[in-house]
Amino acid sequence: MVKILFVCTGNTCRSPMAEYIMKDLAEKAGLGGEIAVASAGCRATVGKDMTGSAKTVLEKHKIPFEERRAAQFAAADYALYDYIIGFDQSNIDDIIEIVGGDADGKVQLITKHATITRIVNDPFATGDYDKTFADIRRECRAWLKFLCPEKRKNEPKNTSKMIPLLLDALAETDERHIKNTE
Repeated sequence: MVKILFVCTGNTCRSPMAEYIMKDLAEKAGLGGEIAVASAGCRATVGKDMTGSAKTVLEKHKIPFEERRAAQFAAADYALYDYIIGFDQSNIDDIIEIVGGDADGKVQLITKHATITRIVNDPFATGDYDKTFADIRRECRAWLKFLCPEKRKNEPKNTSKMIPLLLDALAETDERHIKNTE
């Protein structure tokens, strides 16, 4: 099982949105039991739920989520996850400072397998939850495509190629849905 931890600043917007988007994409791609996803914040507002605007945008796109409480990223988390994904350089710097380095190369920007070349902005600051949602979903798809061959190496070779195609089909469907709801 691949374990992913999304880490933003407060753990009330970007990282929980990414957690639920990735869980939904993995489930739709048939990888729900093979990828574990969680989220935390470098300066978490511990105990706070996800913002109402984050919930609204997830509901708008039919992404299932649960009531949750913001969690503080801790040095001990480094040993628990295969990938620790931040949203901007400030997140990456904070994660590395908390951990005391990145000896195993686990700390990555969400845009590592980029389909965009900019950071994923904090909607708490910008107020644009729809844009942040679209950026996160695009980058989660890129990460899932990256992870698919690793998770499917014991299956026939054509199977690992089918998952990215399925994700592309889901992306086209999502984009049509977004245009129809705007």
